[in-house]
Amino acid sequence: NTEYLHNALGDETLFRTERSPINEFMWYRLRGKGMPRGYIKPPNDEINMSYGEWLERALAKDAMALQDEDLFAKVSAMKKRR
Repeated sequence: NTEYLHNALGDETLFRTERSPINEFMWYRLRGKGMPRGYIKPPNDEINMSYGEWLERALAKDAMALQDEDLFAKVSAMKKRR
């Protein structure tokens, strides 16, 4: 339940999370100094955000994909609360 997690994790603590502009996370991190020939840098990066911010972004993506007016309203209310 998202409400339970939101209450438990709150909006203060920042968590390390991974984000990707193409919504694809099947990448690996290279260790060591050498880069193999033809290496492509992954399009994703790591940032810190609160659970509330993460939830807001996740619901906004779902609302857009599903064209769900209820989710749009929920995301709007979350933005106003923050």
